[in-house]
Amino acid sequence: MIIPLLLESQVAGTLYLVWWQERRRFDDAELAILRAIGQQAGTLLRSAQLHEATERQAKQATKLYEVAGRLASSFDLDLVLNQVARTTLDLLGCDASGIYAHDQARGGLVLLRGLNLDPELSRDLVLQPGEGAVGRAFAERRPVWTRDRAADPTITYTPVTEALVRAKAPRAPSSPSPSRAARRSTACSSVTS
Repeated sequence: MIIPLLLESQVAGTLYLVWWQERRRFDDAELAILRAIGQQAGTLLRSAQLHEATERQAKQATKLYEVAGRLASSFDLDLVLNQVARTTLDLLGCDASGIYAHDQARGGLVLLRGLNLDPELSRDLVLQPGEGAVGRAFAERRPVWTRDRAADPTITYTPVTEALVRAKAPRAPSSPSPSRAARRSTACSSVTS
């Protein structure tokens, strides 16, 4: 027996019941009880989800407040970059984090600080505004997200950059895996102007 867990006419999940030894038939009264259980369980499930989300948001807000306090008291660029990259990685559960800024001398966006990224990216990668997800976020002044940068037709690179990114930039595996890298399909990055 599968019972939908209902919340305001929306299915929030299902309750799966099995009788291994006997085959059951349910009369109208039993079905009414099972439906009522499904509605109550749907409400409880939603309450638990909201509680979990609220706790997660409270932890994130606390962490952001702590980081903001530390950053406000420091004028050391390396310390600030490290703190922002590390906090972003920790708060969002990313596998890698990077901070890019426009560098006039190099003629584009360069990686100032990266955690869990190949060192060649910070040394060799220069993105033009509009190029890749980072360049798009910079040019469009809005967050840019992609499930798979290599398969996304809106994410484009120059041939030289394409070769470097394919060789050195992390990419989430396409098949599910229990690892954290597989659960995350994007890298977290910050762009500054």
